[in-house]
Amino acid sequence: METIALSDNRAYFNFINSISSDATKRAYKQNLTRLMRFCKLDSTDELLKIDMQKIIIDYIVSLRN
Repeated sequence: METIALSDNRAYFNFINSISSDATKRAYKQNLTRLMRFCKLDSTDELLKIDMQKIIIDYIVSLRN
């Protein structure tokens, strides 16, 4: 399984540390990792370079199938 770098940028650091609930942090990390695998991305920085609206729609459709 490939390694996904979640904590490699300031935006992710600020986002995840603004959440107080450990359970919510775990859920967000897990789902973000799944989305990044779907997109074949290795870094959260790469999320900023793609058309997120299209990717989210494609991801949701794939979850239904």
